[in-house]
Formats: sequence, C-alpha cells, structure tokens
Amino acid sequence: MVEEWRRVESAGGNSFPVRRDSPLDAAFPEATAPTSDVPMTWSLGRLGDLMWMRLPEARPLLAKLITSELEHAMNARSELMLLVGDIVTDALWRPLMCPTLDDYPRTRDQVARQFQVVREGYLADHPDQDATREMLVDYVFYNLQEPKYLAIVEEVDPELAALIQSVMG
Repeated sequence: MVEEWRRVESAGGNSFPVRRDSPLDAAFPEATAPTSDVPMTWSLGRLGDLMWMRLPEARPLLAKLITSELEHAMNARSELMLLVGDIVTDALWRPLMCPTLDDYPRTRDQVARQFQVVREGYLADHPDQDATREMLVDYVFYNLQEPKYLAIVEEVDPELAALIQSVMG
C-alpha cells in the first residue's frame, strides 16, 4: 500500500506533509535516487585515503573538497564522486607539496612523508590505479623534475627519484 502522505523539505529547511498526487506533491517532486548501483564507502580512493591517514596537513584541504562535492551532489541530486584529479590538483601538488618543498630543508620530515604517500599511491594496486597514476605523472612527477625539486627528491627519497626517472624517461 502506498502511503497517502509524504514529507517535503523546503529550501529554507522547513518540512511539512503533503498528500500524494496533490498540487503540492507535484510542486515538490521527490528527489531521485542516484542512477549508479555501486555502493558508496567513506573512502577517498587509495591516494586520498593515504593522504588523510598519513598527512594531517592535507585534511583541511580534503575536507574542503569533500564539502564542495557534498554540496554539489545535494544540489544536483547526484551521486557523490570525488575524482582523483581533484585530489591531486586541489589538495596535493600546489597547496600542499609546493609550499613544503619551497621551505625545504626546514620541512624535511613533511617532504619525506609526502614523497612516501606519492610513491605508495602510484605503486598501489587498486581499482582507480590508472587514473591515479596518470594524475600523479601529469601533476606531481612532471613538476618534481624541475631541478630544484629533483635534487630534493634524490636526497630525501631515492626510490621515488628512480620511479620518476623510469616513468618519465
């Protein structure tokens, strides 16, 4: 049996009951469910999860991305989808790694942690591996080849330096 009434929430946050098939019911259509049948988790993807767990300085940046995506999904009535490209460009390279690298050697420990996350994120076997690798190569590895940064990579994380060399040629 279909319920005769349903609850409607207005844009101002107020809610009220409306009778199904009434003019008010038509004026406030029910939100449609996302079309994807993929279960959602609280994961940010392998790279985002590594950043959240190992780089506390990344958390405010990731939180800003998450908040923005939540607002977008609510307004668009769509599924939640935080892309690895957004994580790399908006929470990793420019806002996090660049200032840390530019303040080296004072930030040596932070740089080492960031390099380890980048290396592990690149090497990890996970469903979004291709996109993660592509974004890291395009935005992180490419920029780390700059001579002032490459010297830091070679000193702090020789494994990452070798990986960059093998990938970038």
